[in-house]
Amino acid sequence: MNKNFDFVTNTLIIGGGPAGATLARELNKYNIENILIEKKFNYDKPCGGGIKSSVFDEFDIPKELETKKITNINLFSTLNNATFNIKEAPLSIVLRKEFDHKLRLLAKE
Repeated sequence: MNKNFDFVTNTLIIGGGPAGATLARELNKYNIENILIEKKFNYDKPCGGGIKSSVFDEFDIPKELETKKITNINLFSTLNNATFNIKEAPLSIVLRKEFDHKLRLLAKE
């Protein structure tokens, strides 16, 4: 066996983004051994920083990671404009590099 990889686990998680890091954290809560592999820890995803605001409470994620809360959405076209109130289910904007890093740290705890 390769000296760099002489470990055994029942759960191998490929990808340390929000889904992989959250899975690792949830498995750790139940003492299920897992290994989380992430290719680029310094990767800053240029898009995809919008999440449901309820995620912070649902997964016990620090709310200070939220950079903006969206409660209204404006849609524009050449024919019409519309504004939608989403206060009942707001969206949060996060900086993915910081958000993903914090989720991996929480999983490691």
